[in-house]
Amino acid sequence: MKIFGLPANFFSIEVKVDRIVATEEELGKIFDASFKGITGNSLALASGFMPKAFAVLRESDENVANAISIGTAMNEMMLSTVANEKAIDERDLKALQFLLTHKHNWKPARPDNDANGDVTINVRNWLPDPEINDN
Repeated sequence: MKIFGLPANFFSIEVKVDRIVATEEELGKIFDASFKGITGNSLALASGFMPKAFAVLRESDENVANAISIGTAMNEMMLSTVANEKAIDERDLKALQFLLTHKHNWKPARPDNDANGDVTINVRNWLPDPEINDN
C-alpha cells in the first residue's frame, strides 16, 4: 500500500542557473578597493558586497578576479616607483635599505662579535641519581 507517491516529474526537475556577472560600476568599485590595498572580507565590504555574495560573484565572473589582480598590480607598481625614485634619485638610504631587505632579500650585516641569535637551553635533572643495590 502506497500512502505517498512522488509525481513523475519530481525526478526530472530542470535547474537553470543564470551566470552571475558584475556590472561595470561594481567592477570599478572592486578595482578601486583593491588598488587601495584592501583584501579579504574588507575588500568585499568596501566594494558594496557581503563576503559570501562577493565570493560567489568572484567565482562566477572572471572579470572580478581580473579587477582585483590589476588593481593590486597597479598599486604595487606605483608604490615601487615612488620607493625606487626616493632610493635612487634622492639617495635616501632608508628607502634603499627597505628595498634591498624587503624586495631583494638582503640581510643586514652584523658585527663580528654579535651572536647569531641561536639560543641553547640545557636542562638538568636535579633529582639525585638512584642508588643501585647489587644484592
